[in-house]
Amino acid sequence: MSDTNDPIAIAPATIAEWLDAGDVVLVDVRETKEYDLEHIAGALLMPLSSLEADLFPAVEGKPLVLHCAIGKRSAAAARMLLKAGHEKV
Repeated sequence: MSDTNDPIAIAPATIAEWLDAGDVVLVDVRETKEYDLEHIAGALLMPLSSLEADLFPAVEGKPLVLHCAIGKRSAAAARMLLKAGHEKV
């Protein structure tokens, strides 16, 4: 979790632990068709193509974990959210 404009990578096992404990909000930034084919249980869908960081709801008390297929879109989404003032992305 980062408080800068540089997103960091977290090991999938660590994210699974956080998700199981209810300690994070998991956001899938892939497109709807990708999400419909397969997704992580409990992940919310917010495709990068329609993400408006300034309008993204503030999440109180839990870090946001973003994910996609290879990390490129999630890193871009994280930078957008951090730049818009969201914390703990």
